[in-house]
Amino acid sequence: MMKEAVQMQNTATDIQTDSSEVGYAFDQSEFWRTIPAWRDIDAETFGDFRWQQQNSVTSVPAIQEALGELASPALIADIEAGLLKTPMNVRLTPYIFSRINWENVETDPVHRQFLPLGSQFIPDHPNAMDDSLDEDGHKATPFLTHRYPDKALFLPITLCPVYCSFCTRSRVVGGSTAVKSKSTYGAKTNEWDSTFEYIRRNPQLEDIVISGGGCAVTSPEPDSAYR
Repeated sequence: MMKEAVQMQNTATDIQTDSSEVGYAFDQSEFWRTIPAWRDIDAETFGDFRWQQQNSVTSVPAIQEALGELASPALIADIEAGLLKTPMNVRLTPYIFSRINWENVETDPVHRQFLPLGSQFIPDHPNAMDDSLDEDGHKATPFLTHRYPDKALFLPITLCPVYCSFCTRSRVVGGSTAVKSKSTYGAKTNEWDSTFEYIRRNPQLEDIVISGGGCAVTSPEPDSAYR
């Protein structure tokens, strides 16, 4: 199964989907060429998931480098101010980064999901909590939350291809920030035994949600341990 999934992922850019199948038209333009850093990147390279991960934008200097002349001092200062307040780090693939309307960032919905601006922060609600779902309070093992009788949540990794500003697990996902210290971890397959043993000892568990972090970023080898 995992081998087939990897093969499908490797050939994803070769698949031409009929727009009529989904009810809307796909954007076939080379939209990323509006970003100075990627003006010369061809479609095949841009569509490679490995290239996307290797060229992800993860810092203010990287944002400045990618945007070039599009990055005004005021915009960069606003981004820096946002990253000093947010519990979530910034990580954007070139695809997501290119989808932001950099000519009018303030009203762009994509930036609101991934890139906070200091000017748009509002005070936290007085009852706001890091772990509003009490996932840590229902931990049965270091990587497993068991809150409902027949369901459990397995969190094998705290890394994602991109980081969402509104993530409900910003307390653990994405690495430490100026306001939040975290113990971020990758796939620790040698530490999963207690989780699997707990599942074996509790036959009432019928639904194990594998989440994180984005567990799809792990390699096929660790994923085989789930089975």
